[in-house]
Amino acid sequence: MGAPPGMKAKTTLALLTVIGKDKPGIIAKVTGFLFQHRANLEDISMTVLEGELAMFLIVRLPLHQFSDIQKNLLEFGKLWGLTFFWKGLNFIRPQKPRRQSGVEKFIVSSIGPDQTGIVCRISRLLARFKLNITDLNSKILSYGRKPVYTLVLEVDIPQRIPIRKLEKELAGLSRRLHLDISLKRVENVEF
Repeated sequence: MGAPPGMKAKTTLALLTVIGKDKPGIIAKVTGFLFQHRANLEDISMTVLEGELAMFLIVRLPLHQFSDIQKNLLEFGKLWGLTFFWKGLNFIRPQKPRRQSGVEKFIVSSIGPDQTGIVCRISRLLARFKLNITDLNSKILSYGRKPVYTLVLEVDIPQRIPIRKLEKELAGLSRRLHLDISLKRVENVEF
């Protein structure tokens, strides 16, 4: 049942985490379930780690259906061998992502021999510059005698940060760790 004419239905925003053994069709089933329950998917991140699927969804759904959706999702999870965790978010009205003025998106990427501490050391260097990492993906690309590790970070960099100094420090870390580390500005894409 929808909201009365002329009145918008109240909605709530939640973070839904999905974990389970990876197999074809999981994303279609989960998003289909949410679609049937009139949930709007505002943001999704998904990956497979060692054969396990991990998916994070920001979901906007009708407030009056929230408890029913949670209950039905538990039953659905049992059928598919999935575990779900919900976290309610504190605001109800849609909010545009706030774009800080004077901040640009950059990609920091690294590839080279796998070794302990790559993520820690690169993220520590970025933290010294007080930079915010907004997305992180890493993976071992090949195993065997010489495993190759790749890391891609999306980073917000304020214009006040001296890019040349950051590049110089990344180059020094690149030499110390025997990695190829690069910093590239993300071009804005508008729809």
